[in-house]
Amino acid sequence: MGFEPGGQSASGVWEGMDVDKSVIEYMASQPLGGVQFWAINEGEYNKSKVVTGKNVATLGALAKQLFNK
Repeated sequence: MGFEPGGQSASGVWEGMDVDKSVIEYMASQPLGGVQFWAINEGEYNKSKVVTGKNVATLGALAKQLFNK
């Protein structure tokens, strides 16, 4: 599963931190390999005030905790 937690290309809208966290939790509960993140070093993008890189740090820490059990 790939995530781009912040400003989206093509005028898309990020679904938000809570949705991404719940997807990561679900993925970690299944016999699946893991998650990936797009644009981890990206700041504000596409008129969005959301900073993708900061969100990746939060979501990456959660994924590391859940997938490394």
